Amino acid sequence: MSRKHWTLYTPAERDDANRLGALYETFLNNLHNGLKQDAFTGVMAGAFAAEFDLLAADAYPPAGHDYPRLEED
Repeated sequence: MSRKHWTLYTPAERDDANRLGALYETFLNNLHNGLKQDAFTGVMAGAFAAEFDLLAADAYPPAGHDYPRLEED
């Protein structure tokens, strides 16, 4: 997702960014609050990095996603 003023994003783009951001913040909070750092958290960290790379490349959400979409007017 390219950098532009927040009012220029479509509802779908805002929804994608908010969903990814909420998942990432929850993950970080769980790590801060004592989630064991093991192979699972390593995989999750890698998955989030890949999602953010797609977002930065304007390729988010990934092809074939089944995320529910907001209705655009």
